[in-house]
Amino acid sequence: MPTWIQRAIDRGLEIDPRARWPSMDALLEELARDPKLARRRALALALGVSVAAGGVLGYAWIDRQRVRACEREADARVREWRTRRAAIRSAFLTTGLPYADATADRVEPLLDRWAEAWTRARVDACLDGGGRADDEDAEASLVALRTTCLDRQAVRVQTLLPLLERPDAAATQHAVAAVSSLPAVSRCEDPTWLSTERRAAARADARVEHEAVYTLLMGAHAHAHTGAPRRGLEQAERALERARALADEALLAEALVTVGALRHAGGQHEPAAEALERAYFLAGSIGHQRVAVEAAVQLIATVGFELARPEEGLAWAQHAEMWIELLGLEDKAAAADYHNHLAMALMRERPEAALEHLERALAVIKQRLNYEHPDAAGAHNNIGYLLDILGRGDEALPHYHSALEIARRTLGESHPDVATARNNIAAYYLSAGELDLALEQFELALSLRRAALGDDHIEVADSLGNIGVAMRARGRHDEALERFRRSLEIRERQLDARHPDVALSLHSVGTTQLARGEPEAALAPLERSLEIRVSLYDEDHPEVAESRLSLGDAMLQLAREDEAARLLGEGVETYARVFGSEHPAALEGLLKLGELSLRRGERAASAASYERARAIAIASMPEDAALRGDIELGLARALWRDDDPAAQARATELARAALTRAREAGSAEQVDALERWLDARSDPAEAT
Repeated sequence: MPTWIQRAIDRGLEIDPRARWPSMDALLEELARDPKLARRRALALALGVSVAAGGVLGYAWIDRQRVRACEREADARVREWRTRRAAIRSAFLTTGLPYADATADRVEPLLDRWAEAWTRARVDACLDGGGRADDEDAEASLVALRTTCLDRQAVRVQTLLPLLERPDAAATQHAVAAVSSLPAVSRCEDPTWLSTERRAAARADARVEHEAVYTLLMGAHAHAHTGAPRRGLEQAERALERARALADEALLAEALVTVGALRHAGGQHEPAAEALERAYFLAGSIGHQRVAVEAAVQLIATVGFELARPEEGLAWAQHAEMWIELLGLEDKAAAADYHNHLAMALMRERPEAALEHLERALAVIKQRLNYEHPDAAGAHNNIGYLLDILGRGDEALPHYHSALEIARRTLGESHPDVATARNNIAAYYLSAGELDLALEQFELALSLRRAALGDDHIEVADSLGNIGVAMRARGRHDEALERFRRSLEIRERQLDARHPDVALSLHSVGTTQLARGEPEAALAPLERSLEIRVSLYDEDHPEVAESRLSLGDAMLQLAREDEAARLLGEGVETYARVFGSEHPAALEGLLKLGELSLRRGERAASAASYERARAIAIASMPEDAALRGDIELGLARALWRDDDPAAQARATELARAALTRAREAGSAEQVDALERWLDARSDPAEAT
């Protein structure tokens, strides 16, 4: 082929539309510039129709070449999956895990479907043109964003594949969820979604470093999704430093939101909130709307739930809602995340409102994905948990069973997530007081987790802790303590020394020792638990309050009354500030304060504590006659004054009303205590 024709064809094959021939006329004009044309002009004119027809056929040939070129370009990006396919399957099977075969069977078709959809979309984008993200022509700019979006999705897959090819137990466990969480290819064909991206492109002189940092961030996500959030955070922190050095604001916002999310996952809630706030305001100021939405949504739970600052969490919910409505994302993944995170922020104070948001999250997930997606199982678990809290256990159980069935179908019977679903069913039975059924399900979950994950896995520690709770409720304190200690040992090996779950295990050990009548032994774990929680959270955090109340109980049992009064008082007031003055969380502390004050002869203080406890019981647990009877007997004792007939009359009235309820409830022990107290009041010399 003559070189002048080859050059014309090459220009027609350019990927960048701006480098191609602007029109068919321009191409024909170039083809008409044959150096030998002057000698053949008459012939050419005579064959004008044939030349024109040949030009059209030539252009069609060029178009076919463009299609092939675009297909080759797309194929090069997903070829890595096809070449690694057999190795990844073999790697899963080599782990020897009981669910490895099922995992390979599910990962392969998921990746196949994703790669097929991505290839089609990338070829279409290539044929449509390219352009630059800052192109003044809106259509060309949208095509550029579409291409960039697809190429970045490819990076996400390319960073995931090596982790699947060399999977440890955690990567095998999370492989199906990791592949299921790959961003939908349809996002890159959605103008609404594309409009949330920052349009400016990286500087030409920094493009290689920009892509390297972005790849690091995608690798951080890959580690987190395959069960290694700590490695993911380390990689994200490195990416953040390099993004700062580049002074690229869009990339810096991406790095900050990634670091914030992974700090949150690792229990570093204050540092997480700091990074997320910076990401939010930076992204908002430069028009990187997607990052602004992600940061605001994450802050709802980080601040509103984990840091127990619900008002701030609700303020962040307003920011997130504003962006979601402004950008038309009500039926997108961001909306499901928003509803889930807002439910967490509302859970403690407004559980009914939280339930509504969880149900809306499930509806979005079903619409976006399908009923069999792992996220749907998680949504059912969340709804079941909240219904359980609301005392609607009969409604909760079907949701737990739905989660179990989805996990079985999507992951296989031996997968650890099936154990998680069983664990939640056990928790339902525990809250319903069906302790034998609870223990049976907890033990089943533990057996599955040990077989799937090994004896030293963090989820095994979770199961041991749950069994400990059920055994303690059964009064089997020795066995419960042994489970709590084994759980603590695993958590101390696997987690940071100041992780919230380490504090939880220490608290469980200490409170079980209190239940065994060993307050001296309980001091060390309870003090360490409190120390960790104070270092992690604000003073006004419910877990700090819980630790103070338990440590106060230990001091009370050791007759260290001043320390007991201080700790119990601080715990009660913290709960009141966080949840409100009538929340049942403060009830146990108020009862202990009432008893302590009465023991010290501080009758007015004792009566005040019991009055608050009584108001909470009437408002929150009106059906619990035994609890109200204990409170009213304590209040009667605090109110009784030998020289105050009015106080005596009210105390007697309270005790008699409690006695009536105790008789109706069939509480023989409480009936005996109230009768003895009332009988003693008939002889003032015996009054206490």
